[in-house]
Amino acid sequence: MLKVFNRSEKARRSPSRSIALVGALLTSFGVLALGSSASAAVLSLDDFEAYAQGAADGSWGSNAAFADDGDNYFQYNGDGGGIYAGIHAIAADSANAYEGQSCTTQALVISWNAAAGYAGAGKQFPAVDLSSYDGIRFWTKGSSARNGTFEFKLGSGGDDIGTGAESEGSEWTLREYLFTDFTGLDSSAIQKMVWAAASGTVAGDFVVDGIEAYNTGDPA
Repeated sequence: MLKVFNRSEKARRSPSRSIALVGALLTSFGVLALGSSASAAVLSLDDFEAYAQGAADGSWGSNAAFADDGDNYFQYNGDGGGIYAGIHAIAADSANAYEGQSCTTQALVISWNAAAGYAGAGKQFPAVDLSSYDGIRFWTKGSSARNGTFEFKLGSGGDDIGTGAESEGSEWTLREYLFTDFTGLDSSAIQKMVWAAASGTVAGDFVVDGIEAYNTGDPA
């Protein structure tokens, strides 16, 4: 079951508290076998801090390529849908900053228009074993001016699997997704994660940060 926490309900965990060495290994999602354990430590999958400086804070839809990621991140659209995705700077005193914190300076920004057609963005990577974890979680913040609807999907070969459309929301929100909610997903061979615009969404602006593999009960 998807669990959603508003920023005011749960303090965000600083990326610096993540397992730095292991997180670095997974910045580009290389092949990694984590083995089996009762409760593996929270694993930072991407906090976007290692990428070259992107577009300015708040410059929705401006160009900022994923040049430092070996093209593992991607965007797609068709039949009239529009999409932009890239790394943006997050100023500590801006509306996009985490409440009361300056632990992040960059994040992934996705902007789309799917009034017609389809659009989305995601990351493709060699199969990674996350079976020691219960799920994936990350922080998001939508734009109050263009608050769209999206669906988070995971892939382990074959079709991408989602859990249903959600509103972006205009506040920083922690979203937690259990692997068991993705019917048919093999958590020992995760190959893709996707943020897909819901069909018929006129426009959406969406910030994503602090992507982690976690176990139920882990502090955020």
